[in-house]
Amino acid sequence: MKKALLLPTLFAAASGFLFAQPLLSPSDLYSIGDVIFLQDADTAGVNPGNGGANLTWDFSNLQPLNGMDAVKYTYLAPASTPYSSTFPGANLAVKIDFDTIMYGYAIKEPNQYTFLGIKNAFLVQYYTNPDVQLKPLSYNGSFQEDFANYTDSGSGVIFYAEGSRTTTYDGYGTLITPSGTFPNAIRIKAVSSQVDSAEFDDVKIINNTDITTYDWFVPNQPGVALTVYYTHTISSTFFPGFPPFVTDFGVVKSVNYTSDFTTGVNDQRDRLAGIQVQISGANPVSDLLSLQITADAGRDDLQMLIADAGGRVLESRVLPISGGQNRIDLPVSHFQSGTYVITLTDGRGIQTLRWIKI
Repeated sequence: MKKALLLPTLFAAASGFLFAQPLLSPSDLYSIGDVIFLQDADTAGVNPGNGGANLTWDFSNLQPLNGMDAVKYTYLAPASTPYSSTFPGANLAVKIDFDTIMYGYAIKEPNQYTFLGIKNAFLVQYYTNPDVQLKPLSYNGSFQEDFANYTDSGSGVIFYAEGSRTTTYDGYGTLITPSGTFPNAIRIKAVSSQVDSAEFDDVKIINNTDITTYDWFVPNQPGVALTVYYTHTISSTFFPGFPPFVTDFGVVKSVNYTSDFTTGVNDQRDRLAGIQVQISGANPVSDLLSLQITADAGRDDLQMLIADAGGRVLESRVLPISGGQNRIDLPVSHFQSGTYVITLTDGRGIQTLRWIKI
């Protein structure tokens, strides 16, 4: 499976100031309502360059790969997707419009971002040892995690994989892509090795794959701004009574970049059908924010998010409601003074309200 299907669920947008070693945190990750378009690029003459402090990485000459349209990734509440029951712990899902529609599932927490798997009508990739893809990182910080999964494409052959990845924040500076120039960019280098294996009719296949990935993240943009990655796979097939048949596929380089995006907090999407939301108590508020939600019918697929004025999601939870009027009281005394946005979404429509904490 091509890496572009998975990596947009990784990591966070950068925050901070140039020369101040910006930090990378799961708290700044994708939010429900974000939409990202990833464009595969021609790899000719492209290399990731060096890591380090206060660098400039210039990829302004990237060209879209011939015949490849940008792939759309839409971030949703898991309850609004068709396969949420397979990944009951997920609090973030992504719809991937690639050939056939595919859905990915993850757990986003303040100190950890964990990928759980992907599924569509024909394929499931399920992590039996979930893939921890991000922890808070500062410059030169790193962490190592193991993962395991199985992939079933319905062919009767199931591939089982085990692997390990070391992730390092190895550089920051200015990134230039066909989409613009971005100061305060962060570069993450990830080195992983995994072994995939399958058996059928006394035939055994073992694939050994090494992947080195360079990902750049920029302020106020969800997801990966640019990725350069190298994949090396050696496949061994074992037939009874014969020596193994070994194929070295060599090193394959790939590049993609974010060609367009919108964010859930700032983008004006379709209005949430059958729902009306208003603040029923004081605004500004000091300790308790009261909402009145009027619904045409009961539902349990609503996701509620609270974000600051910069779009950073601070709290997120599923909000079951009944038909008619619902009063929701939210404790907010722990927030700092300022302007905030509260959002309700079912992954298709959205309603937002601004409120002030004093």
